Amino acid sequence: LSETAVSFWAALPVILIAIAIFAASLLRERQKTKHHVDQLFKAKGHLIQLNQHLESAVEDRTANLVEVISDLQSFNRNVSHDIRSPLGSIGMMCFLTKNLINNGQIAAAQEQLDMITDQVEASQKMVNTMLSLATPRSKDEAFVEVNLDNLVGELTQKALQMVKRKYPEATPPDFKLEHMGKVKSDPTMLRIILDNLIENAIKYNQGQTDLRIEIG
Repeated sequence: LSETAVSFWAALPVILIAIAIFAASLLRERQKTKHHVDQLFKAKGHLIQLNQHLESAVEDRTANLVEVISDLQSFNRNVSHDIRSPLGSIGMMCFLTKNLINNGQIAAAQEQLDMITDQVEASQKMVNTMLSLATPRSKDEAFVEVNLDNLVGELTQKALQMVKRKYPEATPPDFKLEHMGKVKSDPTMLRIILDNLIENAIKYNQGQTDLRIEIG
């Protein structure tokens, strides 16, 4: 063999080893690049999901805010409408009371003052009821176990005290309470509803003798 051929065959193993090392290096770089690209695609997927979640959350929040604003507008309209009439009545009764006092009709003026007191209490109760209705509460916060026997017993005692104060000459109603047990409900709303029912039962049956109210 010539010297050139000998040199070539002598250098060939080195060349092959160098090529193998270079190929292995390229393979490792390819795997690193593929892993990096995969990570980028995963990150992109997470970003897309996060963006969709945020958009959905913004839409839900916006819808909730629109609903709250609508409820507030409705609440303002109801309050304005429901308070206007009682305030007008109170203003008129104050005017009449002033005239009665000026004319020396003290007994009649006292009756007007009692009516004004009742109207103020009714208006205060109405406003408190509206505020309770307008107070946002989650379902978990609103619904708890309520003992109806205890609640109704408390409200009937309150109603009897109201009758003695407002109608001292009237015969107090006879309440018949049946066992009702416990329910899961909004205690504030349940109290308002039962209180209104009991007071209306007394209010719209005034003048009747032996009034009996059954609750069960």
